Amino acid sequence: MSKLCPSAQPGMDRAMVLGVVRQDGPSPVVQYLNERLPATPEVLALSAPLKPTEIFRLAATCAEHKCPHFDGADCQLATRVVKMLPAAVDS
Repeated sequence: MSKLCPSAQPGMDRAMVLGVVRQDGPSPVVQYLNERLPATPEVLALSAPLKPTEIFRLAATCAEHKCPHFDGADCQLATRVVKMLPAAVDS
């Protein structure tokens, strides 16, 4: 299986919906689907009037060397995001 991009955009190769963003609390929460759903134009249109990326958590085939987050072997996006966030607990 090829690597999946955790930060996919609609229109990327083999884009799929992994989850739906819920906005019913103080902050958004992703409700992950039990099965991957192809991100077809019809599915993406369900997000209207919002952008699909505001409603759906998407994944797609990793672009590898075409992506600035790829280090030649792995995706570094999660590592970069973790470095930007404050620590969850004191050590």
